[in-house]
Amino acid sequence: MSQAMKIAVAEWTHLLRTRLAVLTLGLLFALVAIAAVNSSAQLRSEAAERLQYQQQADETYRAQPDRHPHRMVHYGHYVFRTPTPLAVIDPGVDAFTGRSIFLEGHRRNTAAFSEARETSVLTRFGTVSPAFTLQVLVPLLMILIGFSSVARERERGILLQLLAQGTRGAALVQGKAIALAGVAALALLPLFLSAVWLGIQTPGETLPLLMLLAGHAAYLAFWVGLIVAVSALAGRARTALIVLIGIWAMLTVLVPRLATDVAATTLPAPNQAEVDIRLQEELRSVGDSHNINDPGFQSFQQQVLAQYGAASID
Repeated sequence: MSQAMKIAVAEWTHLLRTRLAVLTLGLLFALVAIAAVNSSAQLRSEAAERLQYQQQADETYRAQPDRHPHRMVHYGHYVFRTPTPLAVIDPGVDAFTGRSIFLEGHRRNTAAFSEARETSVLTRFGTVSPAFTLQVLVPLLMILIGFSSVARERERGILLQLLAQGTRGAALVQGKAIALAGVAALALLPLFLSAVWLGIQTPGETLPLLMLLAGHAAYLAFWVGLIVAVSALAGRARTALIVLIGIWAMLTVLVPRLATDVAATTLPAPNQAEVDIRLQEELRSVGDSHNINDPGFQSFQQQVLAQYGAASID
């Protein structure tokens, strides 16, 4: 067995003997399990509610009296987006983009009923899903487990003894990283099992599932390297903990929020009113189809009549 693996085994033994580490591991598994159950239950509830509203919208549309087709187009119809099977792991941007859209002729309506517009800027922290747990909560728990992995040895004076006995510094850091990577692998295990189950149920989603799993694995690997590196460079374990908590808060809370503000400032997107004004201006340039005397409409009408060899609309 290599030096790195011996150090990793010793670190795992230490974690199992430490009450805080055991408690943190138990909390980690509980959070992932609760997130999976909550996400599944929420999707089932939303599916039933979506089906109810879609049936109601369809019945209302069909119950109209006989009307001109053009009036029916302007009456419009609501449709609801069905989430993909991957939504059980990551709900995506539905909370920000909306889940339904109103279809109407000559209009470009955006998705409506987004939770982000009706709640605070911390909406993403109110959605407990396996992806949210892995992206936000698991790194924090990994920090609590691994912040003292190398700094602890330095504070106790064990680090110099290990180096004097022939233990390489690189092997020490690698062993600590392997031990923390084992914790990350345990956190990824529920996601892996979910991916296998979804892959069997929906074979067409296999590639996106693998990409989702690989992305989260790379993300947790980044945190493993960061935690061990800060612990190795910090003079004391307390310093490593403070630095890592600050980095976690910045990367998971501040940066996502600031990134949206910077993007909106750098490349401002037009709102719905501005889009409607632009569309109306472009429609006027090609003619008003609601006015039979409009030159653009007359030209289009003659074009269609010539295309089908007809002398008149009748």
